[in-house]
Amino acid sequence: MRRDPARVAAWRQRAVAALPQLARNPVVLGASAAVAGLAARAAVEVAVEVARRAVGVPPARRGPAVHVVHHVVHHVHHVVHHPGVPVVVRVPLLPPPL
Repeated sequence: MRRDPARVAAWRQRAVAALPQLARNPVVLGASAAVAGLAARAAVEVAVEVARRAVGVPPARRGPAVHVVHHVVHHVHHVVHHPGVPVVVRVPLLPPPL
């Protein structure tokens, strides 16, 4: 799919103009804080798993943070790279058993 540079530039200009207004939205601020906390927990879980493997301890069951981050990244990938294709988001309540 080829994009018209003029349309892209116009869209980018409108998006940048809306950023200050969006950044002050309390819902956006709350969601950003929640995502940052979730990403930090996922990073800690992955680091602990890497450390466990390095010393020869069997891997522990991953917590829900890793699975939620995985599903969010997968969803964002489809929205960005496959526009127009419907995406069904299935976020499990608990991680799958090992």
